[in-house]
Amino acid sequence: MTAVYALHYGGRFGLDSYLWQMEGCTGFIIEYKDVTVFYAGDTAYDDKAFKKIGESFDIDLALIPIGPCRDCEEIANFSHVASYGALLMFDDLKADYMTPVHYGALTYRRDPDYPLLVLKELIEKNDNSNSMGGNNSNKYGDRIKILDEGEQYVFEYIE
Repeated sequence: MTAVYALHYGGRFGLDSYLWQMEGCTGFIIEYKDVTVFYAGDTAYDDKAFKKIGESFDIDLALIPIGPCRDCEEIANFSHVASYGALLMFDDLKADYMTPVHYGALTYRRDPDYPLLVLKELIEKNDNSNSMGGNNSNKYGDRIKILDEGEQYVFEYIE
């Protein structure tokens, strides 16, 4: 397991970020046999850092948080990646698959699943525009796995 960059402030105890000037937030790369999983942790979007991670690792699955967000079609909201930013991060990481995480945990005066609803709309918009434009290489629908509670998805391993 390798700790990697995450963009988030701590500030949980009034000491870590503010007094000690320590961010203390990380994501993780988990490598097992020939499978590499990226877990973003609690993060906002950073266009340089996640491209570098994508260049450094051959990522099979990216677990990327979406929200909480007030305007989920923005790139980031406070110290969290929003739904649109999660798609940018997925592209930057060059991962084969993505599973959104962290949605439903907090609300900003709206349904806590709002980030997931926006993500689904963005996926549909992207896939429809790509299929109509003849460029299907960046379709998200087959590559983003959204799981309901208790649901399981088994990735086929091909050597």
